[in-house]
Amino acid sequence: MPNWVDQELHIVGPEADIDRFVRVGFKRAGGRAWVDCLRLTGLCPIPRRERTSHTHLSAWVLMRFRTRTEASFSIRTRYSHPAEFYQRLPKYWPRLTVFASVNEELGQAGGVVVVMDGHVHDLVRDYDQDYDVRKHRKEVRAVIKRLDAFLCEGRPWRILPHDAWKHRYMPFDAWFAEDLWFYFRTREEMAAFATRYRSRLPMRLVNGEWRRTALRRA
Repeated sequence: MPNWVDQELHIVGPEADIDRFVRVGFKRAGGRAWVDCLRLTGLCPIPRRERTSHTHLSAWVLMRFRTRTEASFSIRTRYSHPAEFYQRLPKYWPRLTVFASVNEELGQAGGVVVVMDGHVHDLVRDYDQDYDVRKHRKEVRAVIKRLDAFLCEGRPWRILPHDAWKHRYMPFDAWFAEDLWFYFRTREEMAAFATRYRSRLPMRLVNGEWRRTALRRA
């Protein structure tokens, strides 16, 4: 049996690009496919002459949901994460920001991959005898700090929905991370979201700090 590598994959960008990413990459179970899949080489083609026995052609999709401007997939690959897929994302999907947490099921490897502004930060490491945990944590914190700033830029309103993953599609311009805070451009958009989906803890970013706020102005 192979070792499985689980990844929480997030794709953020213009609605048209998110639509195309899902349309090109996602394949429902059926026919020879008994589980939903993400077609990695369909999204980021790899010439046959460059493929090896370690090339990941696809990934299992365990769960998925999205907003207008972000798609989230819980995916699983064999033995390792699809590094070649992540490295090719800036070429084939230049307007998208992609981030993923990566965990090998036996705890032998892990980390994050962040694709921003045309750069790929692959911080997945093997936890072998040469592994430097302090260095790795420092690298991950630095790139996550940049990612958090990106998610908050122009989106000073956030709220925490209950069980967001139970809704296959939420028709709002909202960004979210693995902690499932949803970020909005305006209070009105956040309030409309909360009206439709059970949510809690509305907050506003003020001078770099998140503070509790009301959903609607008094």
